[in-house]
Amino acid sequence: MNLEKIIVSQAIRLGKVSGKNGGSVYGPNLTKMCEQKYGFLQAPRTLDDYNLANGVTFFHGFFQDQFVIDKFQVFEYGLLVEAKMDTQECENFLDDVTSWATEQGGFKFIQESTAPKLFLSNIEVKSSILLSKSFEKLSTIGIEIANVLRSYGQISPDWALAGISYGNGGAGDMTSFRFEQREGAPPPKDVYFSSARMKTKDHLHVLEILEGLL
Repeated sequence: MNLEKIIVSQAIRLGKVSGKNGGSVYGPNLTKMCEQKYGFLQAPRTLDDYNLANGVTFFHGFFQDQFVIDKFQVFEYGLLVEAKMDTQECENFLDDVTSWATEQGGFKFIQESTAPKLFLSNIEVKSSILLSKSFEKLSTIGIEIANVLRSYGQISPDWALAGISYGNGGAGDMTSFRFEQREGAPPPKDVYFSSARMKTKDHLHVLEILEGLL
């Protein structure tokens, strides 16, 4: 299992956001500081942009002279960062911004001790897995699907299993794990898309186990 590309990662921390002394966050100060510190190219400008309930949003910043931050949002009850980098770097950014903002008076963030940390990891990997071989018993379903489509006058090759997913049966997308053939991948079609609500390193670990099983 080889990591080819990090498509998007998110890290979310839940907690209370307030001004330096527990009052309101003054938006223009926050904007000025974030632009100076991280060079965000797009930042809040109008009064409506400073609504913490909807998220005060910054786009396209730079972190540690190495990582582009695609989006950073400050909510009343949490922080979100999104980037095409390892989730560990997203966490490092949140550590940096909360520490720096508290010192400079931009805002104060108190993380809830019992609140979970939330992640999203969408990646592209190369793997020797052949789902059609691993789940050969299901191949007849793909043939049946194609037969139905052909009965409509459509030209269709036999279909094959293109992906698998896991969930807990109740929480939907928040806990889903997907592993799918990358659409449009050229032969030998060994490129896969995978999405998980976990850290990048844990995501890859689960994929390694999956590859070993299949």
